[in-house]
Amino acid sequence: MRISAFVLVCLRVMAELGLFLLALCFLIFAFATSISTLKHGIPDFAGIGLAGMSLLSICLGIFPAEKFYDIEESIWVMLVVCSFLVLVGAFLLNLLVAQLNRAYSELFLDMQGYARLNRADVIVSTMAKSGRKRWAQFLQSLRLDEKLEFNEGDIGLAGGISASEPASVHPTTVDTVIRYGGSTSTAQPWPEEELDEDKFARLEKLILRVARPKGTPRARKSYASNAPSQGASGAESSDGSSSSEEESDD
Repeated sequence: MRISAFVLVCLRVMAELGLFLLALCFLIFAFATSISTLKHGIPDFAGIGLAGMSLLSICLGIFPAEKFYDIEESIWVMLVVCSFLVLVGAFLLNLLVAQLNRAYSELFLDMQGYARLNRADVIVSTMAKSGRKRWAQFLQSLRLDEKLEFNEGDIGLAGGISASEPASVHPTTVDTVIRYGGSTSTAQPWPEEELDEDKFARLEKLILRVARPKGTPRARKSYASNAPSQGASGAESSDGSSSSEEESDD
């Protein structure tokens, strides 16, 4: 998939490379005409054609080193050649790298989708050329009728191909898949979700069970019958004490 996307991206960024070559040709022509107008005795720069070929050789790094001594004889030719090298080496090449990097980062995400479409086209064209017997054997080798196993003991649906990946690729802190034990028959009712009220009710029953005194069943019954009366008497005593305090203040 990545190789196919890379090939498609290379085809799409050819426009950026074409712009770079066009700018390079423009600079070579401009500096070649400038050098041809200068008065010098360098045979490699005599005329626009020879000057352009010499500048192109300098860009490609195939210009003979001993001929640079001839360029040093004319200060103006040397200044023009140095300016050309600065523009090409420090500006155009870095600009090309930046353009290719930006274009690649923007196109790569879309190119993955185009690569999948291209692969699907190849698969469809291959299916048309294969025979029925070969196609049936290929379907049997896929085992699409077998149910997939998500985790150990967690059997899912059929009609797919399971593939494993490292757990660090797509980390999940909360499992969004709600699993229920039991049969997967469609005739079985859907399990009811546990609400917060049920949790509070269960917690209240647990607290009452812990607070219940241990002993005979008679003691437990007396505790249960005295609990409401003790709560009411406590409320009355608190009311009485508050009223007595108000009278004493008066």
